[in-house]
Formats: sequence, structure tokens, C-alpha cells
Amino acid sequence: MNTFMKTITFILLLPTIYAQDIENSILRCLAKEENYYAKINYTGPNYKLNQDIIAEVTALGNLKMTTSAYQAICRGDAYPSLKLLEML
Repeated sequence: MNTFMKTITFILLLPTIYAQDIENSILRCLAKEENYYAKINYTGPNYKLNQDIIAEVTALGNLKMTTSAYQAICRGDAYPSLKLLEML
């Protein structure tokens, strides 16, 4: 990810750093997606996107999400990394 994307990600996730709910960790959500890709041996573009977002969030620290953001991104059957990118 380029510097612009890192800055946008940080600005949008900054208010969520102080969220109290450990279950709503964005890294936990993205790790579940990565685990799914590992189980099906998938290495396509969604896998790469997930890896890039995990690397960026890890560099920023384990940011927390509000409950509404967590539900919008991590609940359901779609791809959390793609949903996060779309919301950004």
C-alpha cells in the first residue's frame, strides 16, 4: 500500500483505537479470512489484498473497531478485506 492509503486507513481507524470490545479486533477478523484462504489453497487477488491490509494494520497496531463497523465489515459471508477497502 502506498503512503496515501496508509494515511487514509489510519485516519479512518483512529477513532476506533479506543473501543473496548476485544472481540471486535480487525486483525481477528482479517485472520479468519486468511485462514479460509489457507484451507482452500487460494492465492489470488483477494488473498493478496488481505495480506496487504494485515501488514498495514499490524504496522499501525492492533486497532479496534466499533461494533457497527465490525458488523458491517466482518459479519456475513463476504470478504472482510474487500469490504474494508470499499468502506475506505
